[in-house]
Amino acid sequence: MPQVAAGEPASARRSATPPAKRSRVEGGGAAAGSGKAAAPAQKGSASASASEAGAESRRDIIRAATAEEELSRESSQIGPGARATLLCHETGFDAAMILLEPAAKGRKAELAENNHSTLEILYFATQAEEGQVEFQLGGKKQRISCGAEVLVPPGATYALRNLSKTTSARLVAVVPQVVQPTNP
Repeated sequence: MPQVAAGEPASARRSATPPAKRSRVEGGGAAAGSGKAAAPAQKGSASASASEAGAESRRDIIRAATAEEELSRESSQIGPGARATLLCHETGFDAAMILLEPAAKGRKAELAENNHSTLEILYFATQAEEGQVEFQLGGKKQRISCGAEVLVPPGATYALRNLSKTTSARLVAVVPQVVQPTNP
């Protein structure tokens, strides 16, 4: 069952410095959907995109303008009306920005995949029309808005859809990675 917590300020758990103000970048990173192989995540998925880009080069933080430019590239497409780009790669997790375009006649803006990890994936809605992002976990659907968080359990099949016909939705995906112990 999805866990949704709306209204809790993100600043309570995260740096108070807005992402647009951070400037430390190491390496270029790859846009999502680059087609590189990724271990356990499914190719072309948000979790695979974060893993692929992180494996290619080290990227600690990017500016908002850089993320927007990368989301506009054809290579960032990961599904119908869905795009992704790597925001940061750290030991133990990757973070990606997911853009779900407004729904168009005959086309849903959707990110649908399986969480192949043994860990939960966190999605945080940073931009969305009120109640117009649909989170589906198994057969249950729930509508979320800006500020909501959803946790995807390990092994779960899920989908995120933008039902708005006028407003793009943006979500930050935090994709944990199993850290392998190193031998001394």
